[in-house]
Amino acid sequence: MKSLTAKGKTKDAPAQAGLFSAPAESFIGIGTSNKPIEKYIQELKDANIRVVVDVRGAPFSRFYPQFNRDSLRQSLKQAGINYVWLGDSLGNPKDAQGQRSLEGFRDYMKTDDYKRGLAELENVMDENEDSIAITCAEGAESECHRKFILEDLRKRRGKE
Repeated sequence: MKSLTAKGKTKDAPAQAGLFSAPAESFIGIGTSNKPIEKYIQELKDANIRVVVDVRGAPFSRFYPQFNRDSLRQSLKQAGINYVWLGDSLGNPKDAQGQRSLEGFRDYMKTDDYKRGLAELENVMDENEDSIAITCAEGAESECHRKFILEDLRKRRGKE
């Protein structure tokens, strides 16, 4: 299976479906999942990504400390990739019961906080010629709120 990289070139798609999306645009979605940091960074390099935008509301992991915000930022810096955290405005907020849900995020997308976060994200994209990856912890994009952010960007940028 072939997919497009951030520069529009074709390449073999990663073996684990759903962990990495590379639409025809020059912005992608990628989940940290339980990958080794080296594999994650290689996927970013393969897609010519310059900036990772982290949309995790809580950018920490007890089980995968390589993806804690400071560790991830440092690893990306060493690889020549910049890191931006927008989880305060683009993270999936908890509902009244303390749970996160895709339905809850769809509702959140109607708020001014989300719209401000999306505007910040678009500024980052414009500054970096769209060469960005939107990342979250969930490996399967179909199960992650980042899919809605990517869909929204495609609509706004006329790429859908």
